[in-house]
Amino acid sequence: MAELFDTYCPYMPLITGGLYSQAVDEGLTFLKEMKRFAPNEYERTPKGTPFYMLGIAASLSYDFQTGTFLFDEAVAEDLKHQPNRYNAPALLTMQLEDRDPKHAAYPIVMHVVAKIDAALNSYNGRPGCQHLTLDDVRKHFLSRVLAEQPHVRTLTTTFISFFLEWNYRSELIELSEAGSREPFFMHLFRGCLLFESLLKTNPNKSTTNLTLGGVLTELSAGLGIPAQLKISSGSFDEIVQSLMPSQSMDATIQCTGKTRNTLGHNLVWAAASLDAAKYNLLAENIAVSCLHAISCLYR
Repeated sequence: MAELFDTYCPYMPLITGGLYSQAVDEGLTFLKEMKRFAPNEYERTPKGTPFYMLGIAASLSYDFQTGTFLFDEAVAEDLKHQPNRYNAPALLTMQLEDRDPKHAAYPIVMHVVAKIDAALNSYNGRPGCQHLTLDDVRKHFLSRVLAEQPHVRTLTTTFISFFLEWNYRSELIELSEAGSREPFFMHLFRGCLLFESLLKTNPNKSTTNLTLGGVLTELSAGLGIPAQLKISSGSFDEIVQSLMPSQSMDATIQCTGKTRNTLGHNLVWAAASLDAAKYNLLAENIAVSCLHAISCLYR
């Protein structure tokens, strides 16, 4: 079985035919059956190829969290079986390497890089920022996390999936003004939780607090923000109505904290003001807060 998963890829015709969701279903069924019938061989055999290709298929079928999960599984396989091969496709993908167009996920990487570049431009123009480049993000965050314990890579999968999902949610939000806002709230909340996790897991300034408010107070000097930021809000719509372009870092982080605490306790909010423009402003504030955490605490 040494090369089985590289040579036998029953899901590939579905991917090349554009049947991405079906490819994921059949590919994962194939892997589960192999594990069930030959568990020892399954464990020993490199599976980077199927995880990587199915990650592409999942991403192209708009299941972004499954996509980045599968990319990370491919990374785990590459680190296990080829620890010195730093140009493996999954490693290039999860480090957002946009200078090598030869890896199959290159178009996905370029999509994410374009969103991060836009967020970096916004971040670097805000009062209170600490100048950051995409190469800084790669060097001090994405590559650094690869050297940590495997569970810490949750930071990178969430970071990438947040940016990957952003356009898709923004395009959906104005199809209807009535009904559930759950997909949009959950995308925003994951970004807020990523910000909180970046603060708590940072490698340079330890924190003992469990709440976001406590963490922000403890790390305020490193973040360059006031020690006491009010991060509670009476309603979600109140947060949306207060949004403005290019807010200061104090106001940006305060907005992210309010969004985290509002959506983290209740998903049932009237959101009459949340159109595509406001959604993008709010997602941008959250993204910029994450970049500020990386800039201040990961270098």
